[in-house]
Amino acid sequence: MDVSQVSRRKNRRGGGPASRRFWWAAAIVLVAAAAGLLFSVSRPGQAAGWEAVEEVLGSPDAPLTVVTYVDFSCPHCGTFALEVEPELVERYVKTGKVRLVYRPMAFLGPGSILAAQAGACVGDQDPALFWPFQRRVFEELHTSGSQYTRENLATMAREIGANAEAVDACLAAGRYRDTLGRVRRLAIEEDGVRVTPTVLVGDQKLEGVPEAADFFALIDRKLAQTGS
Repeated sequence: MDVSQVSRRKNRRGGGPASRRFWWAAAIVLVAAAAGLLFSVSRPGQAAGWEAVEEVLGSPDAPLTVVTYVDFSCPHCGTFALEVEPELVERYVKTGKVRLVYRPMAFLGPGSILAAQAGACVGDQDPALFWPFQRRVFEELHTSGSQYTRENLATMAREIGANAEAVDACLAAGRYRDTLGRVRRLAIEEDGVRVTPTVLVGDQKLEGVPEAADFFALIDRKLAQTGS
């Protein structure tokens, strides 16, 4: 299966491996925020729900869906994306067993929101470009911190093959700013998201960065329940 073919869903609901246990103490609580790869589809830029900003990697016929709620200013989200997610893609997404869904949970300030907008803008150009962009942004976070600007986000977009001028124009227009606020509320209200990262493995919710071995064992159990 060619995992370079990715999609943005039209329907809202549709280094090395990490060795850490769940980082409960490090997970970021979002309660306060509540108060305040087989085919490609296009998505409306101002849709009301997840279909506007989520990214999907893998087969629509995969027996198991893994959903990640991510903030680009969250170092632990970066740990998951850089250390756990590559193995998830190699072992389960490429083999057609898992469909991986990214959902932005941007709440850690203006830079966080700007980076999430940039991810959506990059995906508008080509959904396949979102995934290397996500990795590049988290590499920047881990080396330089989360001082995201229009300029450095556009530069990172150019580095992974996107049109930097189009990304900058998209950011200047604030195309996804309001949408990110709406989907943040959806995450809290519908899936009870309280921390980043939050990972849904089928109907089971994980908070924080799981140990890779435990995470993949859970996926195997869930797949066994589906008969896969």
